[in-house]
Amino acid sequence: MNTYLVGVCNAYELKTGGYRGVFLRSSDKERFASVELFETLEQARFWSKAKAWELFPDKAIFAPVRRHGEYLANVWIRG
Repeated sequence: MNTYLVGVCNAYELKTGGYRGVFLRSSDKERFASVELFETLEQARFWSKAKAWELFPDKAIFAPVRRHGEYLANVWIRG
């Protein structure tokens, strides 16, 4: 069974304050960003992972990359 990269989850702090969650879909480079700003990195991280689960239900596998002060994870599915 093969695995395919379908996107990237990201959560980071804005210079103006607050945190934003983002999901970038690999197939068409469409960027989904949270409209609301979150108080914590954990809330923004949850938003980005929830967006991946919404687009790829029951299939998303997260492979986090170690980053200081932000969350970054490649999202894979099994095909």
